[in-house]
Amino acid sequence: MQTKNNLDSKMEQSKGRRLILCPLPLQGHINPMLELANILHSKGFSVAIIHTNFNSLNPSTRNPHFSYHSTPVDLTETEASIKDLTVVLSILNAKCVEPFRECLAGLLSDGVHSGNPIASLISDPFFDFTRSVAESFELPTIMLKTGGAASLAVYAAFPLLKEKGYLPISGSQPHKLSKTVVLRNSNGAEQSPESDTLPLPFQVHIYPMLELANILHTKGFSITIIHTRFNSLNPSTLNLHFTNHTIPVDLSKTEASTKNFPLLRSTLNAKCVEPFRECLAVLLSDDVTSEEPVACLISDTFFDFTRSVADIFKLPRIMFKDRGCHFLRCLCGISTAQGKGLRTNTRVHPTSVAL
Repeated sequence: MQTKNNLDSKMEQSKGRRLILCPLPLQGHINPMLELANILHSKGFSVAIIHTNFNSLNPSTRNPHFSYHSTPVDLTETEASIKDLTVVLSILNAKCVEPFRECLAGLLSDGVHSGNPIASLISDPFFDFTRSVAESFELPTIMLKTGGAASLAVYAAFPLLKEKGYLPISGSQPHKLSKTVVLRNSNGAEQSPESDTLPLPFQVHIYPMLELANILHTKGFSITIIHTRFNSLNPSTLNLHFTNHTIPVDLSKTEASTKNFPLLRSTLNAKCVEPFRECLAVLLSDDVTSEEPVACLISDTFFDFTRSVADIFKLPRIMFKDRGCHFLRCLCGISTAQGKGLRTNTRVHPTSVAL
């Protein structure tokens, strides 16, 4: 039987070793996060899991030593049955923000009152909003990439490519911001598909989007570019036949100068929502009396918020992947493999974790 002194000693040792883990509610992301949670618990950490009621954790898989906190996500039947992963991620990133913020605030408050504060949040990088919410509470965040070894090797190659001078590509101007293009067909209202395109604010994302806009313009479409004031396009690169609309994005000096791409992307996804919504509302309102109504939005897949905003206005949206042909071949290969009944069930088990 443990004495009071022993219990007090253990409680003292556990202080500062409380962690919150937030897995993406997809099985291929949940399993690695829970494995990490088990490892951390074996090292003496206290673990709390924040999960959504959508695709919730199986009760039989729950570790009784962890605390679990479910956040509500109000998905419609249509949203809950969507098979397109990019659509699901966009919806979750839009609808999980406030429930997550409230849950995290409660846990942090409990930690302060108990004298055993939370040390860090460990989240999935596909949950963009978690980083900005954690930063609002000044809570350190660790992003757990649950991709396979091949994905890790690709990311590891970037520093070497940069060191060798292969990146950035010669002649490119890094950190140019994303644009939205509204397309109108000049042949009149009966043939006037109009679309908004929103490239990610980096040159390798902007160039392909603007090339697409130029091609569409040659096919008779009218183009409108919505872009942010932060890292706005060079006026000399703008097509004179396009109209341009600037939206404000209030970034601090620290946010604007960060070299951390996932962090910058998360910040932009959080801060561009309302300015983009207001700009799009004005454009759509103008179209009520226009002979060239907006037909759709064309947006970069990394700008998650654009889909939910477009859905509010019942505006169709096309997600534009500006990756190379090798990436496209990989995606096509996955579909082919699934069609042949092939599955990848290999799981990587970490042998050790240094803490």
